[in-house]
Amino acid sequence: MFETKVRPVLAILLILGLCSLCVYLWNDMFNEYLSFGDNIVFSWLTVCFIALPVIMIFPLIYFILILFKGKEYAFKTMDAYVVYLKWGCIALVIIGVMYSVFYPTVLVKKGYLRCSGIPSGWMPGTATRYVRDSSLCNVSDK
Repeated sequence: MFETKVRPVLAILLILGLCSLCVYLWNDMFNEYLSFGDNIVFSWLTVCFIALPVIMIFPLIYFILILFKGKEYAFKTMDAYVVYLKWGCIALVIIGVMYSVFYPTVLVKKGYLRCSGIPSGWMPGTATRYVRDSSLCNVSDK
């Protein structure tokens, strides 16, 4: 019973929860990015908030198939779609690189200045702060 019904249900709930969290965080981050306020902390990792739900579609479908059709059917069916997963991952990497180059360029064109140092609450190399006035570089994120 656990192997055939409970485990797929728990996996589906976990995947849906993670995807919902990613969509919520993506919406929050991109609203900040597109508001073009005085202070923007840009991270190339925000692409992950979109990439994770896209990639998680495949295991979600797999567990749904296990739940309704059985493990063997699910494995055979999803085996045919692995090539799409590979191309999806390649496309997401390309989109992520393009976004990480394009958006900071837009900020600079809009008159933002890049602050040196690491924004508060971020690990080194993951985010950059952009401000409209250089005096804001020294102000904390509070």
